[in-house]
Amino acid sequence: MPTCRHCNRQIEKFETDICPYCGGKDPIPASYKTMDITKNIAKMDGKNVNLYKSKSQAVYANLCLFLGFAGVHNFYIKKPKLGYIDIAITVFILALMGSLLTFLTPLQGFGYLIAFGVAFLLFAIYSFYLRQKDSPRDGEGEFLR
Repeated sequence: MPTCRHCNRQIEKFETDICPYCGGKDPIPASYKTMDITKNIAKMDGKNVNLYKSKSQAVYANLCLFLGFAGVHNFYIKKPKLGYIDIAITVFILALMGSLLTFLTPLQGFGYLIAFGVAFLLFAIYSFYLRQKDSPRDGEGEFLR
């Protein structure tokens, strides 16, 4: 922005007749030129440009359906903390529920299998919720397509 040559305040380049602050005539010197900012921007040759490819919401939901117990869907969208939480939830369900079913019921070896089925069912329900979600974002903050 140009400055008034009388009071040195910044004024708009369109105020060429009178300064709005001091009232001085011809506040912008005749030698003032606007700067062409395109000269300061580096040219892009197209070779070093890496465009971000957004993740698919359908792939995200299917990964949750089939491999949700391992947290793969959250690793896919670059949210590893949530992936580790999913693994911890699965281990907790398998350890607690599987142990209870194995040792307190006559199911014997099928207790852990039933617990794994429950964990799979929970992530299957969650995957159907993800399919209905309007605008999920990945770890980079981009919307899933």
